[in-house]
Order: sequence, then C-alpha cells, then structure tokens
Amino acid sequence: MTTEKVIFVKPQWVEIESLMHHKSNPKTNKNQMRTYTLSLLPSNQAGEGINTCAHASAMCKALCLAFTGHGKFNKTIKARKDRTLNFWYHKKRFLAQLNNELERANRLASKRGTKYAVRLNTLSDIDFIYLFKKYLKIDIISTYTSLWFYDYTPNLQR
Repeated sequence: MTTEKVIFVKPQWVEIESLMHHKSNPKTNKNQMRTYTLSLLPSNQAGEGINTCAHASAMCKALCLAFTGHGKFNKTIKARKDRTLNFWYHKKRFLAQLNNELERANRLASKRGTKYAVRLNTLSDIDFIYLFKKYLKIDIISTYTSLWFYDYTPNLQR
C-alpha cells in the first residue's frame, strides 16, 4: 500500500484589466454620484477553503444577490472568481493594482471637482482598510480625499 502526497499548487495570477467597475452594476448605476465597485465571489463560493464573508449567516448566504441578474452568467462568475483567487493568493499584488485604480479614480474626481463613491465589498466582507495599511502602508481613507468609501458588514468590530 502506497500513500500519495497531495501537493497544493497556488493558482497563477490572472491578468485583469480593471478590478473595479463603475458602469456594470445596475444598482449603483442609479446612484447620483459615480460609484466604483469591486465584486469578488461571496462567502465560500470560490471553493478551495476561501471565505470572503467570514460573518455571513445561513440566511445571508441563502439570499445573496451574487447569482442574480448579470451575476448568473458564466462570464461574470469566472471574472469574479479570477478576482477572488488573485486577491486570496496574491494579496499584495492585488492590493497594488487596486491602489493604482483608486489613485486614478481619485485623480479624475479631483480634476472634475467632484467626489466618487467606492464600494470595495459589493459581494464580500473584507477589511480592505486594514489590508491596505498592513500590506502597502496606505490609509486609503485619508489618502484619497475625492473618494467616499462605503461598506456594509455584520462585523461590529470593523
């Protein structure tokens, strides 16, 4: 009898042109201000032991909007999974790309003399403010003064 070793191979980085979008979310398109959103797969939908919503209740998982509207299409699900795997396994690189996109949005809003909204947890519940500080030493709230960040979370510690 032989025992086989299972070796985990970290998924490779998938090139993604833009992590955030401001035109593809029908709900935020109704906002009066331009809103950038980041959509990862929610909860444990990406598999591989990944959980992007550690505090999600059974009811939250059952009622999640992730697979309604455009979210039910394979192309959308794959894009969300690619972003989720990039985030999970290549955190610093993911955050660096996200930071570049935030910087670009902030510069554009400032140039236009306006503010833009940013929702980094469209379908997830991740403390991005903490992660930016930890990995990139950036406080995105005070750095990007033309961006208004908003979030929803059941985690009262955040």
